[in-house]
Amino acid sequence: MTLANKSQILGVQYEADASTVKVAYSDSGHLKRTVVAADNSIVGEWVTDGGTIADYKAPTAGPSHPTPVLRP
Repeated sequence: MTLANKSQILGVQYEADASTVKVAYSDSGHLKRTVVAADNSIVGEWVTDGGTIADYKAPTAGPSHPTPVLRP
């Protein structure tokens, strides 16, 4: 299942280019993340209902929080 409605959203954060956002959401109790356009209708509904989009923060690499690497 993918992001289907605003009730799944746990949090939203802008990406570096500000035209996309990273969405953390619940999928049958499992934490999932996806990147969508900042003007996505589901994200828009979530913001209209009082949700906020966090500012971009660059990932940090460290022994306790390694930066994840996406594989193609």
